[in-house]
Amino acid sequence: MAYAALGQSEFVNNSFPAAEQALRKATSFPGIQPDPISWFQLSLSLDRQGKYADASQAAAKCVEYSQGHPVNQYCVQERDGAKQRASNPPAAKPGTAPTSPQPTTPK
Repeated sequence: MAYAALGQSEFVNNSFPAAEQALRKATSFPGIQPDPISWFQLSLSLDRQGKYADASQAAAKCVEYSQGHPVNQYCVQERDGAKQRASNPPAAKPGTAPTSPQPTTPK
């Protein structure tokens, strides 16, 4: 529960890598009831980082563990959306820096 709370806090503060780290820990304990909310937040954290394939997998776990839970419909939406973004990544937003340095030519 502590890692789930930490992950949620980091997510709210837009610290998506830190949220991912805490939520991965929250979802990795064997022998306890899987928490669909933690899986959902993990998928969103991954999605915000552009890790769409991983986000889709986490959302699929959320769908699996959330049968009969109100979060299920959101898990399904996230799974399908992340899967689509993984196969067709969105273009960079205008005005953002490129992800890799552009070659320069001497003047």
